Amino acid sequence: MNKAQEKNLPPYYIFNDITLNEIIAYKPTTIEELLAIKGFGPKKCDWYGEDILDIIRSL
Repeated sequence: MNKAQEKNLPPYYIFNDITLNEIIAYKPTTIEELLAIKGFGPKKCDWYGEDILDIIRSL
């Protein structure tokens, strides 16, 4: 949510519920695995990929 606030965007604009549920279900560990999730493209991986992977690793 901090990234959304920084860009003055609603959180669902960055990732919708479907994408978030897929992240939770698959728990990707690499950028390549993130790219396989619906809603992740190269730009979103560049912008948010490492942050998402860090969050997953911390769980």
